[in-house]
Formats: sequence, structure tokens, C-alpha cells
Amino acid sequence: CRWNLKKLSEALAPYLSSEDVAGVLKMYDEEFEKCFLNKMRAKLGLIHVKLEEDIELVEGFLDTLHKTACDFTNGFRGLNNLCIPGCCDDESDVDVTLTYLVSQCSSPEECVTLLTPSSSFSLGSFGMM
Repeated sequence: CRWNLKKLSEALAPYLSSEDVAGVLKMYDEEFEKCFLNKMRAKLGLIHVKLEEDIELVEGFLDTLHKTACDFTNGFRGLNNLCIPGCCDDESDVDVTLTYLVSQCSSPEECVTLLTPSSSFSLGSFGMM
């Protein structure tokens, strides 16, 4: 969306000042970050109390999913195994969740394969040549 907004501003550049464009893009970025954080809070069940540290939790969890090549959907789904503190056996609950999350991650060998660029790419392989 931001890329599209930036391209629209470039097309309208003869009619807009650079200050106006910068202001609109800044407003968009701020609104996007706020909406993204609110959606991620809801996804993680952080709906009753909003803490400044929530963004660090979200970014840390997403970074971990990325670094371990954990399936995004299954990573979030695995958090459903956690119980509310005081309502169940928290330790075994955490162990079950961690075991599940680790099972959704790629092995180091799979990560290397996934992240290694392939030199066999050609436009012809997509019927484009």
C-alpha cells in the first residue's frame, strides 16, 4: 500500500508540493504502524491492556518465526495451547506449546536450502521467453 501511495504521489508531483507528499506519507506510516500493532495485539490476545513493550513482543515473535522458518499460521496457532496463568498447569502447558512450535520450524539444513539463491532461474522456466 505504501509503495502504491508513493507512486501515486510521484504521478501527482506536478500538482503537489514535496512537503505535502512527505506529510501524507508520514501520516500513512503512523496510521499503518498503529493499525498493524492493534491487529497483532488482537492476534496475540493482548486486547485488554496495551503496553509500550507490545511492539517488542510482536517484533520478537515475528523475527523468531522468520529466523526459524516456522510456518506463520501454525506459529500463531500454537499459541492457542497456552492457558491463562492460574487456570491450569502452566509449566506443562508451556512445554507442550514449545514442543509444538519447535516442530513447526525448519531444520538448519532446510533453512540453508530455503535461503540459498538458486542459479538455475531463467525467465524461460516461467514461459516468459
